[in-house]
Amino acid sequence: MKELKPPPGSRTKKVIRGRGSSSGRGKTSGRGHKGSKARSGNTKRMGFEGGQMSLIRRLPKFGFSNAVHKKNCAVLDFTKLNRAFNTDTEINLDNLISSRLIKKNTRYVKILANGQPQHKFTIAANIKISSQAQKLLQEKGGSVK
Repeated sequence: MKELKPPPGSRTKKVIRGRGSSSGRGKTSGRGHKGSKARSGNTKRMGFEGGQMSLIRRLPKFGFSNAVHKKNCAVLDFTKLNRAFNTDTEINLDNLISSRLIKKNTRYVKILANGQPQHKFTIAANIKISSQAQKLLQEKGGSVK
């Protein structure tokens, strides 16, 4: 246990400043001559340019992003559904993703009444459908859960 030592260079001796010229760090204590940087309490905020108008204030403001509140909604119609599904199937988010009608990050899907349904589709509960599309679907024999 006595032979354990920290690696060389990991421990450095504390430099004592301002204790006479013979210490090597006396008089100005390594701060140079005069000026605000030689005085105590000198801290300038980040981006301070000596009183000049800072860069962030010189440049104009621009842009707006509403991405946080954006609802990623996909709009589908019967023409797309007829091409993707040829049998009487239940249409839910998983089926739509696997048939590549919507992307994986899509949370909301709405079906509109464009075209005529050729099959009896069953629409899942988490998919919205317009009233006109719902009428067309029920006329064909489909249903909405």
